[in-house]
Amino acid sequence: MAHLPPKRNVIARVRLAGKVSGPKESTRFQLVRLEGEVAFPLKTKPSALLGMAKADGYVVVPEGTEGIEEGSEVDAVLF
Repeated sequence: MAHLPPKRNVIARVRLAGKVSGPKESTRFQLVRLEGEVAFPLKTKPSALLGMAKADGYVVVPEGTEGIEEGSEVDAVLF
């Protein structure tokens, strides 16, 4: 409406400080809190407002995978 260019996502390459799991049947978005280049998964539901307030971004767990192991390097989409 304001004729502004679309905002681009800011991506950071980070290392997970904890395992992220999820159902294989669907894509999952895991909220994370960043400290430097380390991402700490938050233990709240993505729909929870408090979790969103504490999060710096999120990590995508793709459909067809059971999760991402601790120590893995992933891309975090920053808020």
